[in-house]
Amino acid sequence: MAVADAVAQHGIVCLSTIDWDFLWQRQQELMSRFARAGIPVLYVEPLGVRTAGLADAARIVRRLRRWMGQRSHSSAEVRPGLRRLSPFAVPVQGRRSIDRLNTWLVARRLRQTCRAMGMAAPILWTYYATHAVLGLADAGAHFAAVVERY
Repeated sequence: MAVADAVAQHGIVCLSTIDWDFLWQRQQELMSRFARAGIPVLYVEPLGVRTAGLADAARIVRRLRRWMGQRSHSSAEVRPGLRRLSPFAVPVQGRRSIDRLNTWLVARRLRQTCRAMGMAAPILWTYYATHAVLGLADAGAHFAAVVERY
């Protein structure tokens, strides 16, 4: 069995550091190519890498509007085989209780969306390792993790 066939059976969940609609970069390019190759992809927009401040207000409002506008908070298809998910997460990092809450919120949405996409045990592809992201790998969500460094 070819590697691409094996990956296609699982699909990819990409935890990105940039929003899908932001300046086109490596994350969008790679995930688009995987989708074109027949590998199902769920592109998860950033959960946050630091505690939000006043300068982040416009981005937070935009994300809340997008999240609230999603029918049943489902993912949106941006290309054939590639869906975008903007999960709700509290914009605070490094507080144990909030990290646990974010892990629970995001893991729940990921499991629901992956199930709807037919991905039983997707590969988790991430570009950063915050408490919430590491918690997802430990949350029993049946992910194999790939951390890409620049």
